[in-house]
Amino acid sequence: KAMTQCGPEKLLLAGFDGFSKDRKNNYYNEFLEFSFDYEYLTTVNSAITNALPEFFDDLNVEFLTPSVYTSNET
Repeated sequence: KAMTQCGPEKLLLAGFDGFSKDRKNNYYNEFLEFSFDYEYLTTVNSAITNALPEFFDDLNVEFLTPSVYTSNET
């Protein structure tokens, strides 16, 4: 809600891509990857997708990079 109080005309998001089914797409380096639990990450993607409309309701949001949160692909 802090962003709403700041009153930006538009919020640009990059790198807010969500977790992919393909492990190689989640991090640029394998070293950064943690224990991969696809079922849990699917739940996280869904929870974020469901929560975003509430947060973005008062904001003009544009995704600059592809994101699972802007499609039905989780």
